[in-house]
Amino acid sequence: MKICSEPIHSSDLLVEILLKLPSATYLKPFTDPDAKIQDLEEGLESKDWVRVFQSLNDVRVLAIYHSDLLTPSL
Repeated sequence: MKICSEPIHSSDLLVEILLKLPSATYLKPFTDPDAKIQDLEEGLESKDWVRVFQSLNDVRVLAIYHSDLLTPSL
């Protein structure tokens, strides 16, 4: 068993938690999907990778529950 000799920082733990992709069973439909679509382009083009990750999850919700709204954007 290999043991990491470097300390684990709390920010590293946060990143690990944030990167775990939520199961689709935990995703819920948006109350205002049109507003989410408006924010998608900006979120996906962001330099902040956490925001990009959140936007990708938003795409998942839109694809599952509001796919009719995504078709024109494709």
